[in-house]
Amino acid sequence: MIRNYRSLIAIILLLGAAGMAACSKMNDLHDKYLREGETIYVSRLDAVKVQAGQNRVLFRYVNKDPKVARLLVYWRSRQDSAMLDLPPGTGDTLSVVVGNLPEDNYNFELITMTKESRYPSVPYEVSGNVYGDRFQATLQDRAVSSRELVEEDSRLTVKWVRAPQYAVLTEISYTDLGGNAVVRKVPVTDTMSVIEGVASGDVQYRTLFLPEPDAIDTFATSFRPLEPIVVEGVALNKALFKRWNPTGIPYAGNTAAAWKIENAWDNSITVGFANNNAQFTLDMGQQARLTRLLINNRPESNLLFNHSHMRKFQVWGSATANVTADFAGWTLLGEFESLKPSGAPLGTILPEDLQYGHVDGEKFYFPAATPAVRYLRIVSQETWGKQAGIQFMEMSLMGVK
Repeated sequence: MIRNYRSLIAIILLLGAAGMAACSKMNDLHDKYLREGETIYVSRLDAVKVQAGQNRVLFRYVNKDPKVARLLVYWRSRQDSAMLDLPPGTGDTLSVVVGNLPEDNYNFELITMTKESRYPSVPYEVSGNVYGDRFQATLQDRAVSSRELVEEDSRLTVKWVRAPQYAVLTEISYTDLGGNAVVRKVPVTDTMSVIEGVASGDVQYRTLFLPEPDAIDTFATSFRPLEPIVVEGVALNKALFKRWNPTGIPYAGNTAAAWKIENAWDNSITVGFANNNAQFTLDMGQQARLTRLLINNRPESNLLFNHSHMRKFQVWGSATANVTADFAGWTLLGEFESLKPSGAPLGTILPEDLQYGHVDGEKFYFPAATPAVRYLRIVSQETWGKQAGIQFMEMSLMGVK
């Protein structure tokens, strides 16, 4: 009985000692916590967006934590970094730029902290692009299909080919009639630019690019000469034009009387001229040194840059009616070739082809030394559709009288 009693007392003492030891360890943890203080974590940035730039990036972000005052940015697997100061968090959308970055694609880690660079946040991971010399080297100017400076009214007309990838704007630099340097900005959606009051001389242009729609930096090509074709003279009065056929070159016309030659100069592109022969003649009713010929062609998809649309042709002229069918008395004024803007195969017409070939009309320029003439002979050497005849809607001429 005494032995059992002593055993019971021993067990109670052992349990008490174990309890005291456990309490001692718990107090040690509490003491350590009280000595080191509470661990504070600041909030990370919210709604971060990366915008590409030239050897830099811009971070747009929202910061709602007033304790955040600094931003640590890591990239290249934390091999490179930058520490940036941030304004106090208000919940507004703000931005910060990291510069001096080589051209590349980056994965960034953004870590916020207090002013004392303490209590870093959980990293915010985001990716973005940086552009530089490699992207710049790929840029090419928007192509020009025609550029014409009419001397009479100092009007520059530029027709543009479809803009290249990433292009956002074209700039034309010129001097106006008052001697002022002017830069005209042309949206890439424009297919034609008309600028009044351009002085003859140095006209240049360049193209501007954005590598991404929301990029913060614009890349640009260097200014290069536009070299407009200077057109002298005035538009010749088409009311003086008339049918005229020298001996040996009869007027053939077309089986449809409605498509008579007079339609070629009636100031309308609704009904045109169709000739079964590969040539035709006319009397301009005035003598002039020709500088430009404009032809509005038929608009139908099976006829434009096809069928009897002249592709290669000659223009002959004479100051008198004393000429013959074998070209005696005639002077060759120019040889010309029609060009299809889109370059699409025969039978395929794109909007730029219709605009250029029918609506605006094809322009052909005579050499500066062209003599003054009154009578014209236009000879088709080849049509787009390999036809024998000629068809078009309207012709217009400019010249110096």
